Amino acid sequence: LLAPCTKFPGFSTNPSVPYCPHQLDTMAATEGKLNIFVADTPNGKKIILAAEELGLDYDVKAIRLSAGEQKSPEFLAVNPNGKIPAIVDARGEKPVNVWESGAILLHLAEGTDLLPSEP
Repeated sequence: LLAPCTKFPGFSTNPSVPYCPHQLDTMAATEGKLNIFVADTPNGKKIILAAEELGLDYDVKAIRLSAGEQKSPEFLAVNPNGKIPAIVDARGEKPVNVWESGAILLHLAEGTDLLPSEP
């Protein structure tokens, strides 16, 4: 099921999900898109799966934990905790940074009809 990512050894991709993190190898957020910062971990993959299932336009940004990229100034501007996953949602007027997988999933779901508008 999983095939190796050719650009970053140690990353894998599931053929049913466009996950190979070398889609973009820059940490700069793409304007007008959902920017997903992940490593090859279960929490990272669940964010990509949710974005895919929700039909969102997104870019994947690879964070190589073994290289310490999660502690780089560029990534710390996205998530000051220095942990993945994190997103920069640049689809609105002002980009929104969200981290922690549960918070990200809630943020993504709030923009759809998955959650009821009334409690």
